[in-house]
Amino acid sequence: MKIDRVILALNKNPTYTIFWNTVSSVWKKKFNISPTLIFNGDEKEFEECGFDMSNGDVLIVNKVDGVSEQNPDWSVTWSLFWAATQFPNDVCIFSGIDQIPIGSLFFDELKKIDDDKFVVGFADAYKKYTPQTLGYFNTVTNVLYPSSHLVGKGKLFKEIFQVEDSWETEARKVYNSKSRYHLKNNFYPGKSWGLDECYASEKISTYINPETICYFEIFWDYWYKNRIDLHSSTNHKYDLNLVKQGYYSELTTKNFFSHKPIIDSIIDNIQEY
Repeated sequence: MKIDRVILALNKNPTYTIFWNTVSSVWKKKFNISPTLIFNGDEKEFEECGFDMSNGDVLIVNKVDGVSEQNPDWSVTWSLFWAATQFPNDVCIFSGIDQIPIGSLFFDELKKIDDDKFVVGFADAYKKYTPQTLGYFNTVTNVLYPSSHLVGKGKLFKEIFQVEDSWETEARKVYNSKSRYHLKNNFYPGKSWGLDECYASEKISTYINPETICYFEIFWDYWYKNRIDLHSSTNHKYDLNLVKQGYYSELTTKNFFSHKPIIDSIIDNIQEY
C-alpha cells in the first residue's frame, strides 16, 4: 500500500492555520504524498487565512447550523471522513495538522499491506482507556480508535463509514447519533468533542467485511515513544543525527510560533522518502 493523499482538516482557528504551509510542504516534498486541506468555513474565511496552496489542494465545506460548534468543533475532524470519499481511487491517510511526519517506519509498514485493505494505524492508542479517560467513549461496541492515521481508498472510507454524498446531510446524521456514546468531556463541557472517534470506532468494529481491516499496534511501542513533542516536558529532546537516520516518528507542538526555528532545523534534516 502506497499513500496517494494525506487529508488535513482546519477551520480559521489561528492556533492551527499557521501549520499548513510548513506541514503541506513536508508531506509533498519529503514524502511525495499530496496534501488536501478540508477547510471548514466559507471562501472569505479561507482567503483570509492566507494559505500557500502550492503544495496541495483544498475542499471547502460550510459550517452546518445547529451541528458545527465553536472551537473545538467536532465536525471539523469528521469532515476528514467526508473529504476522503471525494477521492474514491486514492489511498488516503488522515493526520492532524500539528503532526509533522519526520520518519518512514509507518510508510514502510504500509508497504506490506495490499491496496484494497483498510488500516487502523494506531489501533492500540486507546486500548486500556475507559469512558472517563478522555471524557468520551464508544459505548456501543466498547472499542475506541483515534481518527489519526486511518488509511484506505476513498471508496472504502465511504463504504465502512457509510458516508453520505452531501456534507450537510452527513454532518447532521453523525451529530444525531451522539446519544449513543459517552460524551461528558470535563475539558469541553457541553461540547460534542470526540463524537468523530466514537462514531468511526463503532463503524470499524461493525463493518460487514472485517477481514478487510488491518490493525497496527505501534502507537505506544514506537510512535509515541519516538516522537518529538516540543510542548512536552518528556519528549522535547532530540538528536539531529537521529533525525537524519529517520529514527523519530513525528514532530509536534501546540505553539508553532515559539518553536519555528527548531521546527525548520528538524525539517531541513529529514531525508526524502
